[in-house]
Amino acid sequence: MEIYDQCEVAIIGGGPIGVEMAITLKRLGVDYILFEAAQVGDAFMKWPPQTHFFSTPEHVALAGIPVHNLDQRSITGEQYLAYLRTLVEAFDLNLHNYEPVEMIRPYPDQFHVQTRHRTGPRTYACRYVVMATGGMAGPRLLNIPGEDLPHVTHYFPGPHPYFRTRLLIVGGRNSAVEAALRCWRAGASNVA
Repeated sequence: MEIYDQCEVAIIGGGPIGVEMAITLKRLGVDYILFEAAQVGDAFMKWPPQTHFFSTPEHVALAGIPVHNLDQRSITGEQYLAYLRTLVEAFDLNLHNYEPVEMIRPYPDQFHVQTRHRTGPRTYACRYVVMATGGMAGPRLLNIPGEDLPHVTHYFPGPHPYFRTRLLIVGGRNSAVEAALRCWRAGASNVA
């Protein structure tokens, strides 16, 4: 197996935790690679347009860098994506986006991280691996009848598709309540 590149730390996941870890390692002078299966902050790209965080800007800031928002209210997913991109650029992070990790093999003094790059498979040798895929990397399926039906979705695309339809929202805590309210306001006939 040919090693394409090596680093001290491989970070798997380009969301907020992965980005903050990469910034910290860069500040410390530690050689790292930040792997992201899609684009940096991919989970926030799945949010419906103009969805706001429940937290205020100072609670979602990373690495001591403030999230600037003129009205100081909670920011949207789009604003947070712009913030993450700004951090990647400002710190010139070693981001390998659109390079999903397919396997991690442990060896006595290192790990081999196998990825699927656009040009073909690659293997990286690293001393440490940090898993930063987060809780929004995929839906939490319940393994109940019907969850795989074609009209069932695991991400909220926004309220418009549910105009004059019956709708059941399962899980999601605050996000589920916000989705239910947005659908009701957009004219969903029954929301539960």
